[in-house]
Amino acid sequence: MLNFNADPTAAESQGSGGFHVVGDGTWEAEIIMCDYKATKKGPNALFTRFQVTDDKGTGLVFNCFNIEHPSEKVREIGHRELSALCVAVGIDNLTDPSQLLAKRVKVAIQADKEGEP
Repeated sequence: MLNFNADPTAAESQGSGGFHVVGDGTWEAEIIMCDYKATKKGPNALFTRFQVTDDKGTGLVFNCFNIEHPSEKVREIGHRELSALCVAVGIDNLTDPSQLLAKRVKVAIQADKEGEP
C-alpha cells in the first residue's frame, strides 16, 4: 500500500486520443478519478480526471500532480497545485486521494504554445 499524505497548508496556493477537446476558459467540473501511482519514469504522482459539468461544454480534463519527483522545482509545483485544489474543495488534510472524488471545482484551461491544452 502506498503511503499518501498531503498537507494543503504546507505550500502556498497559485490539463485527442478520441477525447473531446475542452477549449480555453474556466469550466465547472467534478473530480471523477484519483489514482496515486508510479509514473513511467518511476516516482509516484497523483493522476486526476475531471468531468466538465458546465452547461457551456463537455469533456474530460486530466492532470498529474508530481508530488514525488527528483526535481525539487517540479515537486514544489506539484505540491502548490495540489494545495490549491485542496483549498478549492475544502480539504484541510488530504490523507487519501479518494477524499477528492466527487468534489466540484472550477478548472482553468489554457493551451500551451503548440496549442495543446
